[in-house]
Amino acid sequence: MAQFNYYLKNQKQDTETLVSLRITHGGKSVFLSTGLKVIPKNWCTDKNNSFFQRVFKNSPNANNINIALNNLIQLAEKTEASFGNDFFNVFELKNRLLGYLEKKQSPTNIESINFFTFWDDYVFYTSQKTNPKTNNPITKHTLKCLKQTKAVLLRFERNTKFKIDFTTVNMDFYRRFTKYCYDVEQFRTNTFGKHIRNIKGVINYADIKNIPTNKEFRLSDFRSPRETTTNIFLTEKEIQEFINLDLTDFPGLSKTRDFFVIGCYTGLRWEDFSNLSKADFTEDKILKITPSKTKIPLTIPILPIIQPILKKYWISGEYHFPKPISNQKFNKQLKDIAKKIDCLHTPVVYNSSRGGKSISINLKKWERVCSHTGRRSFATNMYLRKIDVFLIMKMTGHKTEKQFYEYIKIDAKESADKFLDQFNRSDS
Repeated sequence: MAQFNYYLKNQKQDTETLVSLRITHGGKSVFLSTGLKVIPKNWCTDKNNSFFQRVFKNSPNANNINIALNNLIQLAEKTEASFGNDFFNVFELKNRLLGYLEKKQSPTNIESINFFTFWDDYVFYTSQKTNPKTNNPITKHTLKCLKQTKAVLLRFERNTKFKIDFTTVNMDFYRRFTKYCYDVEQFRTNTFGKHIRNIKGVINYADIKNIPTNKEFRLSDFRSPRETTTNIFLTEKEIQEFINLDLTDFPGLSKTRDFFVIGCYTGLRWEDFSNLSKADFTEDKILKITPSKTKIPLTIPILPIIQPILKKYWISGEYHFPKPISNQKFNKQLKDIAKKIDCLHTPVVYNSSRGGKSISINLKKWERVCSHTGRRSFATNMYLRKIDVFLIMKMTGHKTEKQFYEYIKIDAKESADKFLDQFNRSDS
């Protein structure tokens, strides 16, 4: 049976804090915000007290809060029982309880709800959710983006004197916010689009919670634009230059180079190729790993070109990989390495937009190399080798061809050559 316990978001603060329900079963735990708030000093933590994990009897609104907490526990227990002989899933139980809370909870004092306080509650609510597609917890990156959007909105409010509230997020707000983001913040299109998506998510949640909102946020003109930026890949010849580079006097750079090349020939993301200690290496030169992002197990052949690199970390019958460094530091070191390679000093044009205007920037190719270049290079090089797309997707973990082809970075000349090659083979 599952265990249900209540916890406070912040036990030490003097003001009200959210109460969360922790559901534990089979070694897995999920947290669910009840939406209820209590003052920590009124919360009982004594296991021997009948009010354990409840509000003390003489506390303000204690009866209503404790009844709500008891009802939620009863609902959770009944919901668990409803699974019957089916496999019990704490994530599904949480999602069912979320549906209950969204239907039953409605703010009593709408006028007193502060937009940015509600935003904080939404961030906490999101942190307790699971991705319905993967059953994985919401990533820290998603929560960080939500906090960034809040910071942008506060700067916008100070700069323009436009009062942001649930009913003022309309098309007038959209036009003003667009102008501010492009003219003042000088955001790129994708950055602006990310903030609009976050705003719409919060307003939609407020709408679900029966808070009066301006429905203009649902209009098609209240859109979150997205553009395809210019990214590079490295040819296999260029990757070989990384391998050939003598970094004997730079052991730190040597490790970064090693793991980048591993990424170029496995298609793994940075968070996975930099933390290979969690991977399973079989005797038949197969790498088995569950990626941090998708949680879908991958089985990847260890190609001959990276076998000597992995052998460097084989000590006393097992692999000993170095502790991962931050992605920011990894990219800084990677650019230092790429700068040492002559063929990466060729110019490339980076097409994007800033301030709502298209821009083209001339850069050296080494300046565009980053940790994700390895994954793009793997997908593109294997595609150029004419390996079946279905098989490449099995290595990269892409679910759709649309997702996969976004990684293919070949120019017009390479596309024409590939077309001509296939045309000639079909004619023979």
